[in-house]
Amino acid sequence: MHVVTVGLSQRDEATFAFFLGRFKKGWTWQGAPADLAATLPAADIVMVELGALGMAHWSESAQAQLLQLVQGHPAVLVVPANDRTWTVLETEAKARSAPLILLPRPYGTEPMRAALEQAAAWVALQAKVTPPPSSAPAVTPAPVPSVAPAPVALSMGLFRPVVSVAAPVTTGVAVAGDVTGPDEPGLSPSQLQARLAAQPDHERHLFLRQLASMIELGQPFEARFAVQNSLIVHPAEGWAATNTPMMVIERVCKSDVMASAVNIREIDPSQADERAGRLRMPLRELESFLWELVNAAGLPG
Repeated sequence: MHVVTVGLSQRDEATFAFFLGRFKKGWTWQGAPADLAATLPAADIVMVELGALGMAHWSESAQAQLLQLVQGHPAVLVVPANDRTWTVLETEAKARSAPLILLPRPYGTEPMRAALEQAAAWVALQAKVTPPPSSAPAVTPAPVPSVAPAPVALSMGLFRPVVSVAAPVTTGVAVAGDVTGPDEPGLSPSQLQARLAAQPDHERHLFLRQLASMIELGQPFEARFAVQNSLIVHPAEGWAATNTPMMVIERVCKSDVMASAVNIREIDPSQADERAGRLRMPLRELESFLWELVNAAGLPG
């Protein structure tokens, strides 16, 4: 499946790249700017940030412009929080061929996955029922684009998604393959445990030891640094998310006094997704995140 995203912020594009790399291996995606006059690249599925297009609320005009933009493709529509006006589309679903699927903010991995799978199921059904003729235009489901032989890693702010791309996000095609690329350093939880066990002073590096212990339990957890700043880790799905500056987390890794003030608690998997989405925390691959913390703490190998 090839997804074209429209109007997503750099942070949301980075999170989407991580999501595909983790949960939809083999899918491809590329970003497009929030421009109603632009012609979108060929796609199987279109994902649209309605607020970025000036469509925070439904109107007949907004719906007409949206339909013109997606050109008959199934679309996942990111709806602003607390907006209910776009639910009018649900009552008109039978009048359209391709589905328009609402994804209200805040959303986690499960709502995102469900929305994309619903759109993908429609694409697969159409391919079986009405196979495209050889002369079909480019708007029919596109083959998986090839990747440039020398991939580079995206780097956006605090989040470094480990996804190979053939060009910048807004113009190139990213392929969702292995989450950890060949040139991306990483440290597995077991490697973290081994490094900590090899240290002569088993009382030092308190925060890293707490992280290792919680990760070993396998349940999602939250480390809260302040009222509005925390770190969420989902060991089973292999991701970490935070709205806390990395320099702060690194200082906590170096100072056991600061680490003793951090409140760490286990949370439900659904709560992990919900909180990360509501606080707009960008997702990171867990092993690369651990690598960065260990190096910041100066923990020898």
